Amino acid sequence: TEDEGPILEVTVPPTRSDILHAVDIAEDIGIAFGYNNIERKVPQTCTVGGEQPLNQLSDLLREEIARAGYIEVLTHGLCSINDNFTALGKPITAAVSLSNPANIEYQVVRTTLLPGLLKTLQHNKSSSFTGGFKLFEISDVVLPDDKYVMTETIVGAKNARRACATYSGPTSGFEVCHDRNNRGCQKCSTSMRHLFWTH
Repeated sequence: TEDEGPILEVTVPPTRSDILHAVDIAEDIGIAFGYNNIERKVPQTCTVGGEQPLNQLSDLLREEIARAGYIEVLTHGLCSINDNFTALGKPITAAVSLSNPANIEYQVVRTTLLPGLLKTLQHNKSSSFTGGFKLFEISDVVLPDDKYVMTETIVGAKNARRACATYSGPTSGFEVCHDRNNRGCQKCSTSMRHLFWTH
């Protein structure tokens, strides 16, 4: 607009491979003009940054589970249909699938965190299990959902935060799992009867 002044069209030469975005050009202009020469103004808008409540809760749960001796893992968001459904004894249901997967291991976006933890156990069979091998992950899964509509096209999926943990050792470990769940419920100010097992 006329109020903003003239519009500059900038062409990036091939020798400037460090310029990836418009903000890189703004930074170069700021350096050339001199940061100390820029007039300070109070922003027209007032915003306060903060952590999303879901992320805050996830971080608190991560700390509590890690204090209980569990090791946090970060597994792939993509997996095979076999890992996500068949190997878990679950019927094959709707899932966000890739139209052209690179290989059979990356066919669908995970709907549960359990396959990733089981694969981590599989790849760590040489580790000592005498004291128990405890793993956990708190991350998002993607679930089919036809209710979310964006720009007149159905996205058809939504992210959902999940927590999953495994215990492997010489004993059944029921008391270990029960203690972890009980402690998590205490930190969330809820009771065990509100826990629903989805795996």
